[in-house]
Amino acid sequence: MNLDLLLPFAKAHAVQSVALAAEWQGELSDQTLLRIHSLAKKFESQLPKVELQKMMQINLTPNPHQVPQTFPALGAVVFQKTTDLGAVAQQFAVSRANAALIINDYTRWAPALQLAMAVYAEALPIILADKAVNAIALQYTDAFTWKDDPELLDLSQVFRPGSKYIPANAFGQLGAWHSHYGYVENGAHPAEKERLNNININVADVAGERTIQITSVHRAALDKPLRASNNKYLELVESLQNELHIANKDILTQVLSDVVAEKIKLK
Repeated sequence: MNLDLLLPFAKAHAVQSVALAAEWQGELSDQTLLRIHSLAKKFESQLPKVELQKMMQINLTPNPHQVPQTFPALGAVVFQKTTDLGAVAQQFAVSRANAALIINDYTRWAPALQLAMAVYAEALPIILADKAVNAIALQYTDAFTWKDDPELLDLSQVFRPGSKYIPANAFGQLGAWHSHYGYVENGAHPAEKERLNNININVADVAGERTIQITSVHRAALDKPLRASNNKYLELVESLQNELHIANKDILTQVLSDVVAEKIKLK
């Protein structure tokens, strides 16, 4: 099998998108979302488009003769940068329950983390004035396309045989398949109570070509909720994201063969 015909998503690397997120218990108030919306000028150079997204709420009543009423409410604030063709290149969305920076034009980890910390430096003080953050998360989506007959794709050369993240019978599959593996482990970071890892592998045919997509999610539940009174919360978020990034690379190294790992400069 000629592995030169297995093309990573971005040639130099396989990252299709990365998301850096923060979560909290409860829901942000309308006032907090509107304060986030007021950051539009500060984000204008990097994320020039801003939108207030609405959601529909239902007011249920115990009176069986009264029809439940629906009414619009604020759902999220979304800041975006788009390509010339209108595709979303970068997006920072703050909803009632979480905030996530999604980067679809990923190049390397350092500039991705730098952008994340820049937007969180502005948004987190507003969020923490309302809710305490209880989890930090990182999601990577890596993708490959096989540019030859799907029957010639030898998965034992793409994935690492014996990997604990892949069921053994997957290597003998000639068609599409999906694997979902998740587990909780003790947190490795001093501020981390426990960590949830999910590794989803999807082998499918898209537009007549065999594709491989690996989505890995790492969610660090904090030992203590992150509050505004902690004047080092930004350093803590950055440190946790770096920790999750290293963990993601380690897991991918155990999923992919040495040749493919080298192909995308994973090591």
